[in-house]
Amino acid sequence: ESEKYKEKKLRGEHVGPTDDFDAKLCGLAAELVSKTGFFHACRGISNDPQRMQQGVVRANCVDCLDRTNALQFRLGYEALKQ
Repeated sequence: ESEKYKEKKLRGEHVGPTDDFDAKLCGLAAELVSKTGFFHACRGISNDPQRMQQGVVRANCVDCLDRTNALQFRLGYEALKQ
């Protein structure tokens, strides 16, 4: 399948303790993990995996490592929930 690029600007999104920045990240992470999936093999390398990954997600915030880390955390958390 072809490469897909999704630009999501998060700069200025996190403005205070009452905002829904974390909810936006959760929604974005859920969308991305559902599209790409993840590799899962609980019986070791000698058996077929239970789940195959269909893509890669790359998160990068050019001006803030905290936003990059926040999205990376949410991506991992979402994969673990599934």
